[in-house]
Amino acid sequence: DFGFFNGAPVLGKPLYGMFSYRWAGLDPNTGAPQAYLSGKATNYNTVATNTELSDLVYSGHENPPLFGSIRNTFLWHFISLSFNITYKIGYYFRRNSISYNGILNNTTWGGSADYLQRWQNPGDEQHTNVPSLPSTMDPNRDNVYLLSTALITKGDQIRFQDIRLSYDLSKTYWRKTPFSALQVYAYANNLGILWRANKYGIDPDYAG
Repeated sequence: DFGFFNGAPVLGKPLYGMFSYRWAGLDPNTGAPQAYLSGKATNYNTVATNTELSDLVYSGHENPPLFGSIRNTFLWHFISLSFNITYKIGYYFRRNSISYNGILNNTTWGGSADYLQRWQNPGDEQHTNVPSLPSTMDPNRDNVYLLSTALITKGDQIRFQDIRLSYDLSKTYWRKTPFSALQVYAYANNLGILWRANKYGIDPDYAG
């Protein structure tokens, strides 16, 4: 199960590398997912039993190799305002999508709005990668799609991480206070994304 390594080391690649089946689109007659093996489009059963490491596509880092933050603090008399902007660059994540096995198995997971984009008629494969609804459960069929390059997405982002507003009560100016110094502050965290590389509106930190 390459699904996919879960951090297992691969020679010459990062510890957390993103590996996937090479997507070959949907079968034009059935809407079933396909992947390439040895340069040839193959159905999901063959992919599940014959895929080797050399058949997989390496997209890049699953964890950002470049990250950091910029914090600014502004002072005016006894008032202090600071905010923190973080960035993560050069990594990828796998988007969630429809899992028919979960739906047909009557479990609580598997649903997705991608169901509305599924293959339904010949020709749909020209504008969607979402497989057709199968008549029976088959996890291999799901995995060829869910673990393919079709769902690999750039995770690069710039985030407004937090903001802090404080007021210092000094003994010099607030003589009746029993404290030598006292600070009152308000703090808010995880305020939102300022920019993201993906066009799906997904927050890469909470892609699930």
